[in-house]
Amino acid sequence: MGVRFRLGFGATSMIRRDAITALASVAFGLGLATQLASAAELPPPRHAPKAPRQAKAPPPAPAPPPAPAPSPNYTGFYAGLNAGGGFEDTIDNTVTFGGIAAAVPGQLNTRPSGFIGGGQIGYNWQTGLFVWGIETDFQGANITGGATVTNSTPLATLTAAGNQKIEWFGTLRGRVGWTPTPPLLIYATGGLAYGHVKTDVSFSGFDRETVSSGATAITKDDTRAGWTVGGGAEWMFASQWSIKAEYLFYDLGTESIDQTLNTFSTFSGMSVLETSTGIHSAAHYHGNIVRGGVNYKFY
Repeated sequence: MGVRFRLGFGATSMIRRDAITALASVAFGLGLATQLASAAELPPPRHAPKAPRQAKAPPPAPAPPPAPAPSPNYTGFYAGLNAGGGFEDTIDNTVTFGGIAAAVPGQLNTRPSGFIGGGQIGYNWQTGLFVWGIETDFQGANITGGATVTNSTPLATLTAAGNQKIEWFGTLRGRVGWTPTPPLLIYATGGLAYGHVKTDVSFSGFDRETVSSGATAITKDDTRAGWTVGGGAEWMFASQWSIKAEYLFYDLGTESIDQTLNTFSTFSGMSVLETSTGIHSAAHYHGNIVRGGVNYKFY
């Protein structure tokens, strides 16, 4: 005899709910497993490409070094100013004939000296270390000097006076030199010299033997020409400016003056010629000039 179990309605409903819950759990598990498997088969996600890096700008080029200063060069036309001093020689006297010759002084030491100043222009050519050129200058001058001498002998007394003056002076010279260092020029120079000179010579005398006296005087103005030679140094302290120091010896020759000193006595209110003395005076115009100057060189 079999055994039968009989379930009621409540029990049957509970069984159904449990079965549905179990089936849902199985279905959820299968779906999750399928998704995991699909995800495993997919390739790994790619990252978004990175933006390319901006190339760095190259550093700025260094500034070029400053151009070297040009080496001093003396080539070119120039003009400038100068000032300095001059000093020169004397007046010599010689007797040409008789009278009171013994009392005539042989020399008047006028020793002229004084200021000189003016301007110069010129042109230089420079090749390597060597410079040559031509220069002309013109100066006002006050080179002047005078002397007075009185001589006495047993028979006569004579006073002589002389004055010399250079009123203006100029030269036209060549120059040649070299530059031991680029700014420094050492040069020799020489050429024509000319100037205006003024000479005064006077004599007055008394002859004791004849008790006679007299006087004579001559003034002579002249423009004379001669020569000059010298040297100097010039320093270019800027591209167009230079300073210089210069020495010149000049010779304008000799100014000759001839005069006669006559002495007169008075007899019965009349003048009587007693003695005549011929005197030759030689006024030498050669001497020295020392001066400084400044030049501006035109390009």
